[in-house]
Amino acid sequence: LDGIVTNTYLTSTTAGDANTFAAAADGVTSEVSGTFLVVPGAPDSVWVNNQQDTVMTQLDTIDLSAWIYDQFANLVSDGETVNWSVVPVTGNGAGFVLSDSQTLTTGGGTIVSLMTDPNTALQVGDQVRIQAEANGATHQSGLITIVPDDVFSLTLPPALTDQPIDVSADVASLLLSATLVDTFDNPLEGVTVNWAVIEGSGTGEALSSGTTVTDANGTTEVTFTTGTVSGLQYRVRTWVTQGALLTALRTGSGSVLTPEIRSESGAKGEGTSDQVQRSRYPHSAVRLSVSNAALRSAASDPPSGSYSTESIFGLSDTTAVITVIPGVTATVTLPTDSVDVVRGQTLDVSLTAVDQFGNHVADGTAVSWAVLPASNNVAVTGSDAVTTDGMATIHLAVDSLAVWEFDFRVQATVEGVTQVSGTYNVDDQIAPAAPLSVAITPSVWTSTNSFTVTWTNPVEHSGVAGVHYQIDAEPEVYVAGNDITSLTGLALPQNGISTIKLWLEDLAGNTDNANQAQVRAKWDDVAPAAFSLQSPLAGWYNNSTPVLQWNASSDATAGLREYRLVLDGNETLFDPTQTSFQITNSLSEGSHSWSVFAVDSAGNETEASNPQTIQIDVTPPNISHNPVLEGNANTPVTITATFTDGGSGIDRAELYYRKGGELTWQPAVDMKTLNTYQIASSFVTSVGVEYYLETEDVAGNVTRQPEDGFTSISVTISGEGIASTTRWPTGITNGTSVKDYQLISFPMQAANNTPTDILVDDLGNYDKTKWRFFTYEAGEWLEFADIPSIDPGRSYFLIVKNAGLSINTGQVHSVNTDESFSINLTPGDWTFIGNPFNFDISLEKVTVGDTIPLTGDPNFYTWDQDWISASKLQPWHGYIYKSATGGVLKIDPRKTTGRTLSRPMVLTPELAEDEWLVTVTASNGNLKDRNNQIGVLHAAANEYDPLDAFEPPVLPGNVALRIDDRNWTEVPDVYRRDIRQPNEEGQFWDLEVLSGDPESSVYLAFDGLEDIPTDFDVFAVDLTLGTAQNLRWNSEVRFASSSTGLVHRIRFIAGTRSFAEANSGGVSLVPDAYLVSQNFPNPFNPQTTIHVGLEEGARIRLVVYNILGEEVAVLADDEFRPAGYYSFIWTGRNRWGDRVASGVYFYIAEITAPTGEVRLRDTHKMVLVK
Repeated sequence: LDGIVTNTYLTSTTAGDANTFAAAADGVTSEVSGTFLVVPGAPDSVWVNNQQDTVMTQLDTIDLSAWIYDQFANLVSDGETVNWSVVPVTGNGAGFVLSDSQTLTTGGGTIVSLMTDPNTALQVGDQVRIQAEANGATHQSGLITIVPDDVFSLTLPPALTDQPIDVSADVASLLLSATLVDTFDNPLEGVTVNWAVIEGSGTGEALSSGTTVTDANGTTEVTFTTGTVSGLQYRVRTWVTQGALLTALRTGSGSVLTPEIRSESGAKGEGTSDQVQRSRYPHSAVRLSVSNAALRSAASDPPSGSYSTESIFGLSDTTAVITVIPGVTATVTLPTDSVDVVRGQTLDVSLTAVDQFGNHVADGTAVSWAVLPASNNVAVTGSDAVTTDGMATIHLAVDSLAVWEFDFRVQATVEGVTQVSGTYNVDDQIAPAAPLSVAITPSVWTSTNSFTVTWTNPVEHSGVAGVHYQIDAEPEVYVAGNDITSLTGLALPQNGISTIKLWLEDLAGNTDNANQAQVRAKWDDVAPAAFSLQSPLAGWYNNSTPVLQWNASSDATAGLREYRLVLDGNETLFDPTQTSFQITNSLSEGSHSWSVFAVDSAGNETEASNPQTIQIDVTPPNISHNPVLEGNANTPVTITATFTDGGSGIDRAELYYRKGGELTWQPAVDMKTLNTYQIASSFVTSVGVEYYLETEDVAGNVTRQPEDGFTSISVTISGEGIASTTRWPTGITNGTSVKDYQLISFPMQAANNTPTDILVDDLGNYDKTKWRFFTYEAGEWLEFADIPSIDPGRSYFLIVKNAGLSINTGQVHSVNTDESFSINLTPGDWTFIGNPFNFDISLEKVTVGDTIPLTGDPNFYTWDQDWISASKLQPWHGYIYKSATGGVLKIDPRKTTGRTLSRPMVLTPELAEDEWLVTVTASNGNLKDRNNQIGVLHAAANEYDPLDAFEPPVLPGNVALRIDDRNWTEVPDVYRRDIRQPNEEGQFWDLEVLSGDPESSVYLAFDGLEDIPTDFDVFAVDLTLGTAQNLRWNSEVRFASSSTGLVHRIRFIAGTRSFAEANSGGVSLVPDAYLVSQNFPNPFNPQTTIHVGLEEGARIRLVVYNILGEEVAVLADDEFRPAGYYSFIWTGRNRWGDRVASGVYFYIAEITAPTGEVRLRDTHKMVLVK
């Protein structure tokens, strides 16, 4: 009714069929329908393909497969689930493992693996079926049975293979067994097993059989009989041939316990587990089938087929080493001889134990010992409790007090076998030891020839029977006596020391003179040798504690024991080596007698041949004298003195005199019979007179006046006094330059000592244009009007313009020479000193304090156009000295011999590799400051030390170079010499230069640069002008002097380039550009300096022009210079050397590279003023 028609179609049941449909109505045909495909239905039946019964071993794997069908026998679609399970038939199924309990179909089928696990309860004979289930349908496989493996091994028990086997020779038999099993220890019965001795054969051994057959447990046994000689070793091998194994399997004689297999196949689509009869026969043995191939080859060995060479293994085994060990003890042997032993002896007794076959019993067999009879006479010190190599030893010691003739034996028992040794007898075979505590009376030297010797006997086994003695080489004498201990009345054959030897004899007749004791006897009845007293002998002596001396005596036999001194009846004993005695308690004045006795060790004595009596006088003689302290030049001096002595009397009275400062005295004047002596006028001079008196009495007592030194007579010179012609015979050196100054001092003390009194009458009124007079005090110069007096010991600067002038001092008197002349020093300042005496003084006698001489002191100078060193003080000469610590300078006029050497102004030692010294000289016109020195020495310190020298004062108008060390922590000052320690980086010094001649340039010359290490740069950095000069290229520095006294600062650097740059004071060592500086000073008069800087080596042309453009002077004419700073000085003169007029001038500098290219051309204006 609704135009729809339906129809029902039934498809085929074959999966994979495809159909389409069409409809026709009223002649009209519809479109063809879509395709209808027949697909499998749900699982309806299962077929396990493995229907053939099969076997597995206890470690095996097999694959099982199954097809799954729907109700129309179509294989099911992919992905259908199949469940697998193990169905036990025999046993509980333990040990059977499926790879998967559930799988999915692919192409209608599925696969699973079945594995066996030997580590479970699985055993041969277990049976299972494998069931597959899908959608309720099931099917089982054929019967699967566990069978033995086809791999067999023949093994001996571990007890026979793991470690060596010992078999007693008494037994000599060993049961050997072996087992034949498969991989899983299943036994194989009825197989023939072979046996053989493979090591040690031919020594009496035997096997009970060469072949045996395995039993139901796979086991077989054989008896092995060894030889009976201890130490024999064997090894037994057992084996099964492959042929024997296969033969047993083929014939059925070889079997294992396994169930009989019976099965039925299930039909397709039906579960068969309930249709299979299952039975287990655990006690019945069935025969394993062998493949036909194996049976066909059973006759051959090795087999082939299913039992391959690879599958039959381990069919052989070998025992461990079988060793024959000794049996039980059968015989014990001990020494049977009789033996003599002695006290204190140790001895060993050894046994030998063997078994019935003569084998030494086994090591470790117990041994027991005994000494028969048991006694304190013998002790067991050790014993072997068990045997070693069949032997054992007991260690015995015979007691040191064992009874003479004591007998004993040794008993030993080993495993119940007892044996006794022969007899040991304690005998006395040793001679007695030496006598003990031997003593002799008398034991010292004696003049009586009779001696007694006593001793103590040592412990003696059989007892002392007597003593032997011998005196020196005399025949020996034997004195019998049981336990004798003394000998009396022994006499020596001659004077001297004799040796008495003693040795004992025992009751057993043993004696040995090697066991002797010795004692010495001393006999001397001769007196010591004659001798005499030596000093003092009879006479007068001024020593109340004289040394008494005598010649040595001697005694050839006993030797001297002592000397006995007898002084005024009192005795004193002395050691025989002493032949003098110092009396300590003063003897009284008067007579004293003394003598000496020599006594030898035996008491014999001899008196000195010349006993003496001496006279003591210790009171010195007396001198009565009034010292003479003054005298007049060229006038005799009278000395009056009286000499007396109340004891031994006057022996000598003398007067000694000399001129002041002389080394030697005039010959002594004998005044023993005179009271007055006149010193001649020729000895009374400006140097003064020195004298002393001396007297001596007969006893040797001396009196001197004065007690120490001498008396100094000050000599007065009237009228003109002394003259400077002593120093300048033709007049004082004259001139107008600063170098013409003279450093002068005035010997002696002037009566009128102002500068006016001494100088004006000879030089004229003070006029600075004619003469000038200075001194230096407290760091300042004092001129004529400010100097209050001229004193001895001070020095002064004097300059005179006119020639031929001399100075007369007026009345003067000499300074006393009997004591040092003292000058106070100001710490850290210069002291102007002079010689107060009119004779030379060695620097050894000029000291700071009382001990330190000026010899070699670098701060001691004199002046000769410059400051120079001096070796002595001379009259009329002047000197200066500076001490860092001050103190007192002492001039000692008491001359000594010897030549004084002074330290040089400039050090010149032998230099080490890293040591160097540079001498710097400053020149300014005709003025020079020499001997300035800088450098490094290992002996120096970096600050003040004795190698450094202070800078002397600068004379007005003089050139000076000084080293600025005002920054030092100790002794900050300016120095002339500054020596420091070597430094790997370098050192620098700041120099100050004071010019004196403004019309002349200043030149600094550096000598000794070649000693500076070659890897050091050496620069002079002009801190005033800001330039630097490489002294390696040019060792002379020059700059213009602008005005007198102007300080010009130069820094001397010697060090690595980095050190030099870091300490250059901000001045570039090498210019970083070409430059020409403005002249300095400007305006100027009379000279100026122009600096040129070269970045690289170049040629310099420097020309001065006037305002008209005319060339005036050429300062550098195309000169090549390396990179650096250079100074050019124009002195205001033209090319012909004439001074030019004041006014404006120009200078043009042109710097040209070596290639000819002009690097810089620069013009500057300067002004010359007058």
